[in-house]
Formats: sequence, structure tokens, C-alpha cells
Amino acid sequence: MQRCEQALVAKIRDYYLPLLLQHDDDLLAVGYKREALAETRFLVLSEVGDLRDASILEAGCGVGNLLAFLKRHGYAGDYTGIDLMPEMIERARLRHPEARFEVGDFNAVGAEIGADYVLASGVYQHAGHEDFLRSVETMFSACRIAAAFNMFSLWCPQESRNDYLFVDPLETAGFCSRMTSKILLRHEYMPHDFTIYMFR
Repeated sequence: MQRCEQALVAKIRDYYLPLLLQHDDDLLAVGYKREALAETRFLVLSEVGDLRDASILEAGCGVGNLLAFLKRHGYAGDYTGIDLMPEMIERARLRHPEARFEVGDFNAVGAEIGADYVLASGVYQHAGHEDFLRSVETMFSACRIAAAFNMFSLWCPQESRNDYLFVDPLETAGFCSRMTSKILLRHEYMPHDFTIYMFR
């Protein structure tokens, strides 16, 4: 593992492990302060296509909150979640024993696993910009129908920003257009957040 990857893993563990120990498998364990924020993000992400019977690969699955949301809305497909933290995967497996959860670096194993849809929600705020873009490339290479991810937007007011990674939506869409011209940028659902769909 390269030094930058080690630093990212350490940063993620330092942030999430105390939350996980305090909140178990609640949304608070993965950093959401309000359920409505998570539900809105999950809803927009899930509108990338008809997911009900599709195979899904999730990057940075945490304790399986997105899968829980999808199941409440009729999802019955083949799901695989990947996360860097063994503690997250342990909780996710207990919560969803019917699904597949793996500990690993999504950029290293995501393309090998593959799925109809590859999704990532609330994953990249701790990453560096280059790490974020590399993961988007991996997501698209791993999808058979579409990839979808959300990210913090630089279009939000300056006073709303914090120490997380915020990126320009149009620059990100431009980067995605190098892989496919079939993209959709959504920025209507939250002032500080955007979602991009990338279709085959």
C-alpha cells in the first residue's frame, strides 16, 4: 500500500471508528447528522435506473445503510458492498446476511467484481481530488449499465463549507464525459450536493 493510501485509510479510520463505536449501525455511525439528508441522497442515487432486480456494487458501503434503503423500496437483486474498514463490514454482514460484503480497496477490486450498477454515496469527502477522480474511473469501468455517485459541491455558499472535499460539478461532469457522453448531472435536491449518473 502506498503512503498516500495509508494516510487516507488512517484518516478514514480516525473519523469513522469513534462514530461506529458510539452509534453501532445507525446512520450516525457513517457521519450523517440527519436521516433526511441520507434518505434524499439515497433516493436521488437510486433514480439512476430500475434497480429492483439488478446487480449492484457499492463503493464505501459502510454498515449497509444504502442497501437497507433499497430493500425498503423493493430491491431484490444481487448486492455486493466494499469498504476499507473491517469493523463496518462486520456490522453490515450482521445486518444483511443475505448480501455480500468485502473488506478492501474499491479501486483495487471493484472492476474485477463488476455489476449492472455501481453506486457510491457520501464516500469521497475525505479523499484527495485525484483519489476521487480515480475512483470515479473505477466505478465506470466496473458497471455494465450505469455508475452513480454523489459529492459535495463548490456551488454551495462559502460559509456552508467545512474541511471535507468540495468539487466543481461542471468540472467533474467534464471529467466523466471523457469516459461516456451519456451523463446526467443533478444539482436540484440540495444546495451543497450533486449527483452524477454515467451510462454505458
